[in-house]
Amino acid sequence: MKFAIQNYRCIDRFEFRIDALGDKSATFGLVGVNEAGKTSILKALALKDGLSDQSGQKLPLQKDFADRLRTIRVEYFYDISSAEIDELIDTCGLEDSGKRFDKRHLSQAKITAFFEYSNPASPKFKLEFPKYPKSDLKMHLEEVLLEKIIVRMHSSVFWTAEPRFLISNAINLSEFADNPEGISIPLKNSFLLADIASDDFKREIAAAASDSTELEHLEERLSEAVTKHINTRWPDHPIRITFKINDGMINFHVRDTKVGGKPKTADQRSDGFKQFISFLLTISAQHTNEELTETILLLDEPETHLHPKAQEDLLRELIKISSGERNNIALFATHSIFMIDRHDLSRNFKIAKSKEHTEIGRFDPISSTFASVIYDVFDIPSEGYHSQLYSRLHAMYQEEDESDAARTGILNFDENYLVSEKKLKKDKPWKGKKNSCSLPTYIRNCVNHPDNGNQYTEKELIASIQQLKSFIT
Repeated sequence: MKFAIQNYRCIDRFEFRIDALGDKSATFGLVGVNEAGKTSILKALALKDGLSDQSGQKLPLQKDFADRLRTIRVEYFYDISSAEIDELIDTCGLEDSGKRFDKRHLSQAKITAFFEYSNPASPKFKLEFPKYPKSDLKMHLEEVLLEKIIVRMHSSVFWTAEPRFLISNAINLSEFADNPEGISIPLKNSFLLADIASDDFKREIAAAASDSTELEHLEERLSEAVTKHINTRWPDHPIRITFKINDGMINFHVRDTKVGGKPKTADQRSDGFKQFISFLLTISAQHTNEELTETILLLDEPETHLHPKAQEDLLRELIKISSGERNNIALFATHSIFMIDRHDLSRNFKIAKSKEHTEIGRFDPISSTFASVIYDVFDIPSEGYHSQLYSRLHAMYQEEDESDAARTGILNFDENYLVSEKKLKKDKPWKGKKNSCSLPTYIRNCVNHPDNGNQYTEKELIASIQQLKSFIT
């Protein structure tokens, strides 16, 4: 599947493709520093489904047009299987129309949602079959199949941690029974986790109100189901969830199983705890309840307030949600190194801003390493990355003449390659002797032999990394 975004905020135009990775998941991180345009990408992909700002105003706004003379365009490219083509043709009765067409030309569809400056809140849609030769029949097919394909598109969910995604205060069960979605999404999901179907909410609540044993049973069902769900996905933070019903009001309490003390409400817990519980009782619960299908999950910095291990748990849950046959996709924006999948760097896109416009690039899993990604995106130098660059250059130097055993020596490499060929200064000490090696070799020796007491500054580490990178590229 491929996306293209045009004329939205800091985005002039770019496109990017996502396909299921080796583990069959479709979770991808948009990695970059603040103000690079990560959030703009996520919001653009949610525009067609009526995304609103915090005030409730439907997006995009007129100020979101990079150029008011052009439309904002969000394009979705789908590959359509032969079976899906047959189904589309059958539902529209095209086989019986007498029109002759080549089904192979329908194997790729491009759906464009475009927004005009004069009326940005009302998107228009257009279907194109890029492989189909221009003809009246092509135009007819695009017109007839437009609505059929639109309803098959992925829906989008733009998620941020919000108070409405927590059970912070007591909830009136009668009001909830009449309007579960409007009163509390996480409580609705909790009932579903407890295998209580939506049609049975009112009956279960009414039974609890009239019979103390039914009330206790409902409390236990909710408590056990939600506790199991959270502990399975957050195994390093074991907790016990309890639901307490009194006078028609239901309360959500949390107790750490390894710590004493009385239970607390969600609102009394840390921001990080609330952030993760909010996710687990919305997106994660909906996945467990089999409510998420053909959905693009768009998460803006979901790791906020989470400690590193919880961030890794969050990434693992997103990968799980986007795996399997439900055809879900998860895209998240982050500037945390703990949300970067070091096991599959192709899961990550680099988002950067050049000349006021957002640009996107894919990390090459063959030539990139976790350390190189951290440096390229966040400008964070590391001894590990320096060692990788140095070792790679030394290996290349040895491969130039494998018969020359002397090339394996560090000082030989330093003298004949870094100093003589690359013209680096020989101004650093080696084993107590001044001006005996270059800066990269000096740092390499400091890293490999910390007991020698030599030190270097972060400025020197950055300078050396830049030198070594320039020799490779």
